[in-house]
Amino acid sequence: MEKECIECKRRFYEEDETLQKCPQCRGAEFAAGQKLSAEEREALARENRKALKKRKLRANKRVHSMRYAMEFRPSGMLRCVLALVLFALCVFFFMISDGRSKLALAEVSYSGQLLLSLSCAAVSIGLLLPSFKMHKFLISVASAIILTVSALLPTLFQITGFENYLPDSADATVSGAEEDKLRCLKDEDLEYFAKCARDYPDGTHYAIFMRMPNELLKTESGSLKNIALDTHTNDLIKMSLSRLLLSDAVAHHRSKSGISGIGVYFTVCNSQLGDKDISGLLQKYYGKLYYSSQEKRIYELYIDTAMLHKQFDETLLADVAHADFVQRNIEALSALDAEVVRAAAKRLSHARAHVFSSAQAGEKIDRIKSSLRELLAQSWESNPLTYHALMEAMVAYAPGEVVAEDIFALWCHDAVKWAPIAGMMAERIEPLMLRYISRPERAEQEVLSAMSYLRQYGSESALSALRPYINHSSSALSNMASVAISAIQQRVQQSK
Repeated sequence: MEKECIECKRRFYEEDETLQKCPQCRGAEFAAGQKLSAEEREALARENRKALKKRKLRANKRVHSMRYAMEFRPSGMLRCVLALVLFALCVFFFMISDGRSKLALAEVSYSGQLLLSLSCAAVSIGLLLPSFKMHKFLISVASAIILTVSALLPTLFQITGFENYLPDSADATVSGAEEDKLRCLKDEDLEYFAKCARDYPDGTHYAIFMRMPNELLKTESGSLKNIALDTHTNDLIKMSLSRLLLSDAVAHHRSKSGISGIGVYFTVCNSQLGDKDISGLLQKYYGKLYYSSQEKRIYELYIDTAMLHKQFDETLLADVAHADFVQRNIEALSALDAEVVRAAAKRLSHARAHVFSSAQAGEKIDRIKSSLRELLAQSWESNPLTYHALMEAMVAYAPGEVVAEDIFALWCHDAVKWAPIAGMMAERIEPLMLRYISRPERAEQEVLSAMSYLRQYGSESALSALRPYINHSSSALSNMASVAISAIQQRVQQSK
């Protein structure tokens, strides 16, 4: 719009209504001001930059405050409470896992408990970390406390209590009424043992507690800690007790009196050993007894882990030419691990010819037969493959001592598995086999299995029993009979 300058009265055009002077008057007015020197302009720029930096810092602090000032309300507070509750639960479970509770944590190994406590601590500290920026001191102190307590948890609540269950020494021996003072098992631990006695009054039952040696239970500070055997060792003991004590009902328990952390407790029900003192057997395979009562059938001993896990050099065991081949494999037969026993039995079976032709063969064979007899007297129902290997070795070294009817019964149960062993006793098994196929009530598959056996091991005496099947209505039986007769005749001609 057109305006009139209030100074020079000239007319000028200006859109801003607040301006009353023309550009020339305004320029003359500002031109009259004092000009800054170069140094003053530089100082002014520094002040402006400093002021801008302060404004940015205040703005950033305000943004940070708006973002984190409410850290403990509500999400931050919820995380911190959750972290403390989680760690408190961890401490509580360790507090009640001193062996007196039914909590399985009492039987976890020391390293396993330490890993568990440190894992809980890591999760708790992880929940606290988001609050670290606004509460550095508080979160740092809380994290340090949680980490320290978690490292001590496995032993923190085990310092007292176990001393009452420790005999004075592994060599402690007393007699008479004083011997019960050494017993760790209390009446509350024997409830299942008593139940077995009530349910099966005519059976033989054993309560067996195997504890770790005192030196393995001590920490570096001298306090006692909770140690549990690994699952593999527990299973090895359970399976071997079932085998050695001739029982198919061996139960592993958690102690109620506070000793689960220092050993393992088993109840053996319905043992076939009868009223027999098993002290010598337990000491031979597991460790040193410090308490035994044949009358009460309660036994307690210190576990010898070296006896449980005997180490054998496979290379030396397999060296048939070595003078100690037989002795080393006989020692392997005494191992608790069924896999080790089975491998040793197979090695002895395969080395039969070498053993029979070696120096002092009679003495070696007698030792092998003696070891095999002892093993075959044990219960191998849960390890049929090992029993098969032992029986094969026994047939190889003492076929006359093996009852043919027993082998034939095993063959009837599993013809494929037991055919090789039955074949080693072919002369004694063949009459039983011929009577077996002559019975009309036999199923076709059973007769086929018997014919298959005779095809491999049958003699000329079996031909008369096989010929009637050549014209049998079943093509399978007819074909198998023809094949078996041809194989036997060929074998007879080769032997002449």
